[in-house]
Amino acid sequence: MLEIIVEITPEGTTHKTVKGLKGKQCLTHPVVQGLDKVLGKRKTLAHTSEFYACATQVVTQAQHA
Repeated sequence: MLEIIVEITPEGTTHKTVKGLKGKQCLTHPVVQGLDKVLGKRKTLAHTSEFYACATQVVTQAQHA
C-alpha cells in the first residue's frame, strides 16, 4: 500500500516520506512525481531502506502435461 507523508514546518519547508514502494519506484510513481511538481524543487534527498530493497516481480509459467 502506498503511503506518502508530507510534513510542513512553520518556516514553510516541506519534508516528504514515501512508504510502500521499493527501489526507484518511489521516485518514478506518477503520484510522487505529481507531488514533486506541486511541492517544488528538492533541496535534499535521503533514501529509506525500502529504496534499497529489490522490487520483485513473480513470473509464473503454465506447465503443459
